[in-house]
Amino acid sequence: MNAERLHYLASKLVKEFQAKQIIKLLSNLINQLQNLVNSPNDAGAQQNLHNARSTLADRLKSIEIDHLSPTFRKMVVDLGLSYFFGDALSKTVDAIFERNQITPAVALTEITSIRDKLQEHLNHLQQLSAALVHFDIEEDNLRFGAAEVSVFIPREAVQNELANFGVEIRKLDQILKVFYEFSTGETERIKINQISSSDLSLFLDLAPQVAAFLAVALERIVALYKNVLDIRIQHNQLKNLNVPEETLKGIEDHANKVMEDGVKGHVDEIFDANPPEVEEGRRKELKTAVVKALLELAYRIDEGYNVDVRAGAPESAESDDETDEVKAQRAYAIKINTAAANIRFVKPPGDPILLPKQNDSDDRP
Repeated sequence: MNAERLHYLASKLVKEFQAKQIIKLLSNLINQLQNLVNSPNDAGAQQNLHNARSTLADRLKSIEIDHLSPTFRKMVVDLGLSYFFGDALSKTVDAIFERNQITPAVALTEITSIRDKLQEHLNHLQQLSAALVHFDIEEDNLRFGAAEVSVFIPREAVQNELANFGVEIRKLDQILKVFYEFSTGETERIKINQISSSDLSLFLDLAPQVAAFLAVALERIVALYKNVLDIRIQHNQLKNLNVPEETLKGIEDHANKVMEDGVKGHVDEIFDANPPEVEEGRRKELKTAVVKALLELAYRIDEGYNVDVRAGAPESAESDDETDEVKAQRAYAIKINTAAANIRFVKPPGDPILLPKQNDSDDRP
């Protein structure tokens, strides 16, 4: 796990929970529960408990951690801190009350345990941030105007072999160059920001307009993949029941067609709305290349890859005297981070179902 990103995440979690006063609100909820345990027939105690639950629930809805990019959300999960997500914590509290409607003393014990556990982890996160500051390890904050794509590559996808990893990096380079050509009219060398060896993750610098295109495209692909995922689950269930391969192939073909049709439709829309600044003869070729590149990302998501995009947030509010360049950077940042917040990856069960066509397998974009 990258130290700079860990520092950023630890600092953000601590600041967010302090700003939203989550521990204080949980403590208030505990106090109101204790009052109800002491005076179970007190209408005032019941109302105060209701108010404490409502206040906590409203505050948890505004937790920004829920809108982290997929890469940072994965880090939260890997650290065992899933309950830091506002939605998850809210559901946990609701479930406790649902189970213990007539036993508030049990609810009191369970919520006190959650509060204490959160406080313990916040203390450790504060200590971690302090230690990283001590060793001059800065937070990984992207500057305003910068953008980045991160790609998590499962080790099994490259058989944990260096040669295969090198081949995959070259393929990703080809994919991103297609997006550069569509967005800018030119191809560019892809610059590396960071590489994480613990989980084979690449963090690559992108021009904001390229990142904006990719973020919106990823949002669409992930939405399409939710439909494919349902098909994949059923396909694996049938496979486990020894359904004949010719029958399974029909399901596989259908899943691939769902993704291909969706990607082609998205590319048609963006080419009609914003034709690339390339020669007319190249435009058709580029359209085909963009479709293939996006499908390559879909195949990788089906293999368990995580791909997400983020942009440096503006440091100040919008003003009337901003230059056109700053206005464009602000618009790109909003577009990127809004799309990224809507992307949620899941670890698909069973075998992949999306497969490149055989005649395309050696002809990647």
